[in-house]
Amino acid sequence: MKNNVGKWDSRIRSRLGMILILVGILQFVGLVKFGLVTGIILLLVGIILVVTGTTRKCGVYSLVGVDTSKEEEPGS
Repeated sequence: MKNNVGKWDSRIRSRLGMILILVGILQFVGLVKFGLVTGIILLLVGIILVVTGTTRKCGVYSLVGVDTSKEEEPGS
């Protein structure tokens, strides 16, 4: 699979993912009260965002035909 996540999209995904992971961890240690299921969902979504932001490859983008990395190419 080729890269289909652009530079800015990657940065946003990575940072938002880190925030969600942090909030999920804070829920597990009891500093915030969202509930167990919400904490697990936040962790999973955060991990997915960090992975797709780091690798710059998104399976959902591939399925729907979106490619934000094309915005970076010169002459486009």
